[in-house]
Amino acid sequence: MSSDVMPFVRPASPLAGFGPWLLADEDDWRPLPAHLPDWDYQTDLVLQRQMQVDVDGLLRESQLPSTTPVAVVVEWRASAAQLNGLALRRVIDSSVGPLEVTLRGSDLAGRLSLITRLVVAEDTSTPQPFVASRAGDVLAEDQAETQLQGEAARFPIYVVDFAAHDLDADARWHLDVTSDPAHAAAGGVRLFLNADDKEIVNAAVRAANPTPVQRRLLEWLHTDVTRQLIDRALTQDWIDALPNCMDDPDSLGASLSALVSNLFDGEPLTVVAKLRETDPGRFATRLQGALIRLGRGVVQ
Repeated sequence: MSSDVMPFVRPASPLAGFGPWLLADEDDWRPLPAHLPDWDYQTDLVLQRQMQVDVDGLLRESQLPSTTPVAVVVEWRASAAQLNGLALRRVIDSSVGPLEVTLRGSDLAGRLSLITRLVVAEDTSTPQPFVASRAGDVLAEDQAETQLQGEAARFPIYVVDFAAHDLDADARWHLDVTSDPAHAAAGGVRLFLNADDKEIVNAAVRAANPTPVQRRLLEWLHTDVTRQLIDRALTQDWIDALPNCMDDPDSLGASLSALVSNLFDGEPLTVVAKLRETDPGRFATRLQGALIRLGRGVVQ
């Protein structure tokens, strides 16, 4: 149970039993591990957990009428993809039983958080002071996390001979981004690592469990990659083409728009692009701060 101070009464004792999350593995289930080093963005995750709830006790200790509808919701957040969503919502009458969700691999990367909540399902007709009354008010919650192949697994990564591919042989990486925002996000970005740079290649291989030096190098990589993606998203031709793909959540345009929105507090792309054009120094500082707050920047 969360220890945060809430504006309404919540149960003082646990009235919900949250079983461990299980991961579908071929024909069986296994406990969701702390990290999945072999996962890649083409792999969807099928997850299940058992949950038992004393709904009557939950409502009684929350000082809610016994007829108040309660729902269980499961939300997910992916740190490196900077995306989140609702995986499940179900109104319950008594005990919940098994919960099963499927998360698309193309939406995920980095640290995956799974948040299970018991919430008020509908606004109450006669709200009382200090009593939950609005749909979505949280009565109980639980959070689990796993690391998906480290922070470097958002898009395909290739190790190549830079000189043979007409790339600067002293560079550590090269990012290739499609010029079409309607392109599928899963294949619209490719990251190339210099095969001659053993430090960056080894850091990528050990991304799920890097050394402190490798973690620092991966943070530098992510900062640079994010800056390049933001630069692409803020070009005028990209912004002009966005209306043709924003209805497709799987498009790269929609993904990069969400990235800009998350980093710049929901401001429209046109506003952020104007800031970059008129005050590039302030734009760079804001981006630096946003990356650090998200735990993805490099503090020099």
